[in-house]
Amino acid sequence: MKTKLKPLNRICLLFLVALTVSCGKESGIEPIANDSCEENPCGNPNQCPDQCTSIDTGDAITDDDLNPEGTITETANGYLVDGSLTLNNEEETIVFAKADLDVQFNEMAR
Repeated sequence: MKTKLKPLNRICLLFLVALTVSCGKESGIEPIANDSCEENPCGNPNQCPDQCTSIDTGDAITDDDLNPEGTITETANGYLVDGSLTLNNEEETIVFAKADLDVQFNEMAR
């Protein structure tokens, strides 16, 4: 009976070795991942251009919340204020009097 099991053991051993080699990291098989453009297109604007239909700024300060007065110089990402800047939010109004500020926005807040 032992002589009949030896070839079967060798075949099983060869199968396990082949399976181990084929499942190695170098096999080129990539893991299954979720498509970030389907899950959150607004969170990946560089990978998913023109797929974000609405931008939720949440509690972020946007250009609409600010009222600059005085000398305002437009910049590429916002503006420079030499005068005063009023921040209007739901709870209160904050005034930066005698302000010399560089106000910059990211692309989602404009």
